[in-house]
Amino acid sequence: MNQWLGKVDIDDIHKFMIITSIIFLVSALFFPFVFIFIVQDILFHSRDHWYFGTPVTAYLLAGAGMLTFPAVAIIYSLFRMIRSRMVQKSGIISLVLLVMIGAGIPFYILGVNSYFIFDDQGVHKNEATTTQITSFKWEEVQYFIPEIDGEAGTASYAAFHFVNQEEKLISIPYSTDFSHLRSLIIEEIENYGGEVHERMTTEEWNNWKETRL
Repeated sequence: MNQWLGKVDIDDIHKFMIITSIIFLVSALFFPFVFIFIVQDILFHSRDHWYFGTPVTAYLLAGAGMLTFPAVAIIYSLFRMIRSRMVQKSGIISLVLLVMIGAGIPFYILGVNSYFIFDDQGVHKNEATTTQITSFKWEEVQYFIPEIDGEAGTASYAAFHFVNQEEKLISIPYSTDFSHLRSLIIEEIENYGGEVHERMTTEEWNNWKETRL
């Protein structure tokens, strides 16, 4: 790479960094949605799923990954203003380009691995902060608790909480995309003797969680 950089004008490399950084900045507004959708569709989607969902954090992580390129470019530009000769060496520029390309990869991986699934077997969730998927079979769900945002009567659903027999928790952020599954979820849980709670406000849910989990 150093040999290649030696044949390229440094100013052209700087222009490339600036133009590419602008492209990444603009693309960060919409590309994460396309990227996450396509990769998750290839890796995880199945016809057996009742619903496959992607939390907002997945898109935020992918967006953060795209912003690493312009972030490294800005840091490089600041150092170039202070130590112009040192940072313009081909070895330094090679390192900067490698960091630009590689720094976002962990964010993309974390984003792609953030999802949740409802299917015939139960509820499954993979979070960015964990290394493996958490799954509750329907027969393992001891409590199903819908959380609402606001006061009863005027509130909308905020999340569905599932607690298994070991008092472990899976929380799924609510979406109208799977609102039609609520009755099916309740039916599956009740068929196996699980307890379906009345809707709880966020305060009620937090109080319940503190005393039971």
